Amino acid sequence: MRKYLVVRTDKSSPDKGLITWASLETEGQILGGLGMSDCYWPEEIHVYDVESVPGKVTELKLLGTWHDAKDPLLMEAVDPDGNVVFSGHADDH
Repeated sequence: MRKYLVVRTDKSSPDKGLITWASLETEGQILGGLGMSDCYWPEEIHVYDVESVPGKVTELKLLGTWHDAKDPLLMEAVDPDGNVVFSGHADDH
């Protein structure tokens, strides 16, 4: 099961400063968190592919819930060339 390095930064609390944490997550965990991101605090999410090519780290761009009018619940992670690395659908909540 492939895992990705996920770095999140919480920007919602200026008095506490930026809170940043990192974790290794599966595609399902990333998509689940992204699908619920409209319900939580503002944060930056960066996803890095650290397993496809040994020694190479590639940042993936996340296209989240509601980004496509034709398929509004589609979420995708794409590489710098625009290739879809993984995708899934969010729940309408």
